Amino acid sequence: MSSIAPNSAHLSDLCILIIDDNLDNADLIEAFLDEQGYTNLQKASTFAEGVKILEKHSVSLIILDVMMPEVDGITACRMIKGDERWRDIPVIMATARTDLDTLRSGFEAGASDYVRKPIINAIELLARVRNLLAMHCEMVLRLEHEQELREINQQLEERVQQEVAKNWEKDQMVIHQSRLAEMGEMIGNIAHQWRQPLNIVGLTVEDVVDNFHSKTVTNAFLDAALEKITNQLSYMSKTIDDFANFFKPEKEKTVFLLKHSIERVLSLIQPVFEMHHITIDAQCDSGCFIYGYPQEFMQVLLNILNNSRDVLEEKQAGERLVTIRCQSHDNDTIMTIRDNGGGIPEAVLPRIFNPYFTTKSAAKGTGIGLYMSKMIIERNMCGTIQAANVEGGAEFTLFLPSKCDVTLIGE
Repeated sequence: MSSIAPNSAHLSDLCILIIDDNLDNADLIEAFLDEQGYTNLQKASTFAEGVKILEKHSVSLIILDVMMPEVDGITACRMIKGDERWRDIPVIMATARTDLDTLRSGFEAGASDYVRKPIINAIELLARVRNLLAMHCEMVLRLEHEQELREINQQLEERVQQEVAKNWEKDQMVIHQSRLAEMGEMIGNIAHQWRQPLNIVGLTVEDVVDNFHSKTVTNAFLDAALEKITNQLSYMSKTIDDFANFFKPEKEKTVFLLKHSIERVLSLIQPVFEMHHITIDAQCDSGCFIYGYPQEFMQVLLNILNNSRDVLEEKQAGERLVTIRCQSHDNDTIMTIRDNGGGIPEAVLPRIFNPYFTTKSAAKGTGIGLYMSKMIIERNMCGTIQAANVEGGAEFTLFLPSKCDVTLIGE
């Protein structure tokens, strides 16, 4: 920042305080300054009087006699510089003692310059006065600019914090909406998971009733029927546990095996995919470990696979196939999820990760699944997620590092 040098007219308006117990010396200094246009002058014969003037006036320069009764000039200078109200005011020592020790003591006390007494010619005094007043004005101007910058920076910081808080609140709302949408999907999956076990239990009960009426019930028959019913109920109970665990919040990140997460997701959605004649071919290296929240990562898989399912449901002819591949690379993992559903329209491909963007009908899509997936992979797992069209369909590529040191706001 370049400083602006004050002009002479401005300097002559500044207040100068003369503290000298010798009135003749004080009058002489006043006369020299007045002759050069410095009319805003204050005089004091003691340091105590000078303090009263400092408290009433905005002083820009002090000319201070060194040899004074009660409080000498060096002590007075030290006291002035020790008060935060006046520490930036330049001080000129007026002294007949120009030995090295005296000057050193004055500068150590905070004086900015000195003039010799008796003042015979005003050239030396006026030069020092002008230079120190100019320096003081530049310093005041710089401090004002710095204060303005601090205020601007503070305002910017507050705005940034407000925007971060707004974005975090928005993300939390999106997460909540995404969870609600997933719960709807999961309820549908539970219905499909339970349909076959319920049919088996119903048929078994009917079989027991028929045998009872025909009086052909045996202990062995009842034991077998009970075992079949118990097995189906156990399967249904395990299904509920799996779905409940999927929505259980996680507090800490951990290193987990990617293959296990894929298997858990497939166990939840397999019946629905089979109902629509969709084959999932999943192959994953046993050494693919990643770092993050396992449940959140399962949510990403579920979002991508559900998108593939929606597309493949509309495929009229040919095999309906989803392939999942995972490979370890330098302790990190590259995962691809590909379907043969015809791909994503090129016009909308750059926008598929935007919040609330969807090509589906309102009944089938909210537009937050892929946005949530991107947030989880990039913010929580320090990875990347990309989508591209490949031969016959679309492919999502996830780069998943084995380490991530990022902590999000709100964690």
